[in-house]
Amino acid sequence: MTTEREFEEWAEKIRRVRGQAPAPTRRRKKYPLWVPVVLFLTGLAIAVTIANQTQQQPEPPSRPLQEFLQN
Repeated sequence: MTTEREFEEWAEKIRRVRGQAPAPTRRRKKYPLWVPVVLFLTGLAIAVTIANQTQQQPEPPSRPLQEFLQN
């Protein structure tokens, strides 16, 4: 004798064979809210540091052409 559970399993098997099975659910990894915030702030801090370093580098003193030619 067939049980009710077997009938349900048969229906699921038939759906799978016909390609009508529900798509497997993909569980998306949930990160805490602070993770993207920290990553953004870290990138921003790195960009600011690089920008400040490039601005603070002194330019080599420009020497007049005659002084350059004499040396």
